[in-house]
Amino acid sequence: MTAVSIDQHSPDQAVWERLARIQVARRRTLWVFGVLTLVGTLFYQSTWSITGSYHHNIEIAGLVLIFVAILGRAWCALYLGGNKNRKLISSGPYSLSRNPLYIFSLIGVFGMSAQTGSVSLGLVVCALSYAVFKLVVGEEEALLRKAFGTDFSDYCRRTPRFVPRFANWRNETTLTISMRAVQKTVIEALPFLLALPIFEFVEHLQASGVLPVLLHLP
Repeated sequence: MTAVSIDQHSPDQAVWERLARIQVARRRTLWVFGVLTLVGTLFYQSTWSITGSYHHNIEIAGLVLIFVAILGRAWCALYLGGNKNRKLISSGPYSLSRNPLYIFSLIGVFGMSAQTGSVSLGLVVCALSYAVFKLVVGEEEALLRKAFGTDFSDYCRRTPRFVPRFANWRNETTLTISMRAVQKTVIEALPFLLALPIFEFVEHLQASGVLPVLLHLP
């Protein structure tokens, strides 16, 4: 999500209503994409043996990335949720990247895919998710440029769209936190953890011969 806190009662309401609709459409698109990916993985299996150490290590690394994604999204929410007025956020994680929430989402997506024991699948799914995020960010930034004008243009010039620039780090001396916003963000990220039992169950069905394996990838 782009670095902005939204107050629904501010002027120029059409811009913010459009931005809210884009974000809703993005969430729905990702859910549909996630379901289709899950259906595809029912007939897919890693080339690495599910009892081997390589397969196991990939799953463990993916689980670590899932927790990084959940904690990272909560970190972003600390900066977004406590602002009662519409405001351009440019400190904390938003001083490093304009879209840190999306970065942590990509980390979580890779972590989920890694529960299949495949690195290749994680890269493919991340690439497709990135394509969705890039389209959404383009529309979001066009709207934010209308709302914030030169302030947003200056922010874009000094802050990368995705890849963090750590030399940019700056922070607030005080931070007002909305625990409700943090809780909401964490809850939205918890489905990442569902990948672990789901793919373990899929592997069990494949090993039992209930599900046919049509494709192998490393």
